[in-house]
Amino acid sequence: MRRFVQEAKAASALSHPNVAHIYEIGEANGTNFIAMEYVEGQTLDAKLKGRALETAEIIDIATQVADALDEAHSKGITHRDIKPSNIMITARSQAKVLDFGLAKVAAHRAAPIESDMPTVRKTDPGVVMGTVQYMSPEQALGREVDHRTDVFSLGVVMYEMSAGRLPFSGASTSETIDQSARELLVDLRNLKRDSDSGVTARGEETATPRSNLRFTVSAAILVVIVLAAGLGWYMLAGRGKAIDSVAVLPFVNANADPNIDYVADGIPESIINSLSQLPNLKVMSRSSVFQYKGKDTKPQAVAKDLKVEAVLTGRVSQRGDGLAISVELVNAADNSQIWGQQYNRKLADVFAVQEEIAKEISDKLRLKLTGAERQQLAKRPTENLKAFQYYTQGRLYTNRRTREDLLTAISYCEKAIQEDPNYALAYAGLSDAYMNLGVRGYIAPIEARRKTEETARKAIALDENLAEAHVVLSHAYSQFYPANFSLTDRELQRATELSPSLALAHQYLGFSFVRQGRLDEGLAEFLKARELDPLSPIITRGVATSYYLKRDYRRALELLRQANDLGPAFSTPFEIGMYIQNRLFNEALAELEKAEQERKNDPLLIYSTGMVYSAQGKREEALQIIKELEEMSGANLSQAHYIASVYAALNEKDSSLTWLERGLATGALGTFFKDEPFWDPFRGDPRFTDLLRRMGVPS
Repeated sequence: MRRFVQEAKAASALSHPNVAHIYEIGEANGTNFIAMEYVEGQTLDAKLKGRALETAEIIDIATQVADALDEAHSKGITHRDIKPSNIMITARSQAKVLDFGLAKVAAHRAAPIESDMPTVRKTDPGVVMGTVQYMSPEQALGREVDHRTDVFSLGVVMYEMSAGRLPFSGASTSETIDQSARELLVDLRNLKRDSDSGVTARGEETATPRSNLRFTVSAAILVVIVLAAGLGWYMLAGRGKAIDSVAVLPFVNANADPNIDYVADGIPESIINSLSQLPNLKVMSRSSVFQYKGKDTKPQAVAKDLKVEAVLTGRVSQRGDGLAISVELVNAADNSQIWGQQYNRKLADVFAVQEEIAKEISDKLRLKLTGAERQQLAKRPTENLKAFQYYTQGRLYTNRRTREDLLTAISYCEKAIQEDPNYALAYAGLSDAYMNLGVRGYIAPIEARRKTEETARKAIALDENLAEAHVVLSHAYSQFYPANFSLTDRELQRATELSPSLALAHQYLGFSFVRQGRLDEGLAEFLKARELDPLSPIITRGVATSYYLKRDYRRALELLRQANDLGPAFSTPFEIGMYIQNRLFNEALAELEKAEQERKNDPLLIYSTGMVYSAQGKREEALQIIKELEEMSGANLSQAHYIASVYAALNEKDSSLTWLERGLATGALGTFFKDEPFWDPFRGDPRFTDLLRRMGVPS
């Protein structure tokens, strides 16, 4: 039993994508057990069924098995029972070697040598162990064996995949052993099989009975296989070309434990942030890939939806302070595995795992990185696990955008900063939450602007190369008035340089342009953002806004409906205008009433209702809405922009301009689009022109 545990533990040390992993060795109620990875698919034995495989498939399977053996041999582990029934092939054509270490642990004595028992196992010297048809001669004769016996067995498997039959098949076990020992191997070239002569030669060379003539390590087989097949086939299979787009999906929480959601969500988000900095790789944004959280969607379907060439999936499970993370990078063109890995680490090592995965992805996608890019890829935003947990939870709430969620997000970001005062990303998250509270009128805009800028500058002071920090600093210049659009655009351009795949940077650059009246440029940036984040409701609303301000109301409404399918309606102040310009008053009121059931006393919903009443000519109802907003405004005039807009929709210029003036004087003006249709009657008024100038808006 001591040997059973010792050898099983040795096998459990293997962490390789082509090895079925051993998770635990233990004892329960007097019974010893090994808990292994469940591999879904079919054995190579079932796949063969006496027929030969195509050359390309032989090369693919043999390469994967040889790589697994090379890893085992490098750790001093010999399998000693390589055969088709110990090789699983998954639905994605990934080979998994089973029973690593088990060939050494079975305690029953071998059957007599004349028996046709498929597998006999024993670890005592002089006793046969393995499967006779795949054994090396030294193994069959019960002599001491090393890694070369696995090389022989793999050669037999390669032969069988090429010929559809075994190379040695005597009438009895003794005759089979005699054939293998005397090199009575049927030449594949004499069989009726259109097989690749290079692969044939490799199968025969690895299956030679003279152990000193076999390749000394499995790695040599890898080289010979690739040379024999010719790199031309490999290129034709689509793997010679660098893949330039990827989606990193949220990892599956195998424990279904909400306490480790931050790991299952945080690891892929960190990988997205790292990869987004690479200039020649398009990386799908968090908000799009997280639409698939909790859904059993096939990688090829995700790739089709998001228009990417590769998809990374992962699975996380925790046992005590141990973390098991399995990842798989899939080529969407043929659903094949580009790369996969199993990590078994302590929870505290999660940052090292993130770094390794990002590096492996860049390597496997054949990206050519500069030294600076590799250094940036290895950068860790924090080394504090608790800070990482709080920040990840905070981002989850920020993305929901409601008042309560934004306040919760602030609380989590502040906890992250308490854990790690140098966590620049947490300061950027805090800044983003304050901005969203201010532009929606949930806190006084002047307070929101101050806190947005304060926390953004802290983030940049900690890490001037953090793209997200430059994005949030731009908010202080553009989301509140008076605005400074030249500084806004400078910060956002810098963010796109630092992180070309950061959809947020393109999104906010789009909003900056449309606020300045640069509608075509704004639309172009929104479309770039949407390419990186096609399932983002806020970016889709940005595209809709461009068409709305360009007076293409029908197209704007189509896009708004798409946005509403992706996320909650009425999350921005400008979307109500799309209903109004399409004369959909009743539909708008019905949608607002539905939203109010979950968002009581939300000033954005109250404002939107007032705009519909104004458009319907319901003056008294609209004035009642203004009264509600005035009461909510208080001394800080937090709803000044909303009040001015409802007055404008009622065509009451004096009252509207008065509220704009008051808001500007107290720093209470938030989101403002000068090209909204309800400002049309104001355009010839010099008071309005002068006001725009003082707001920093180009006329």
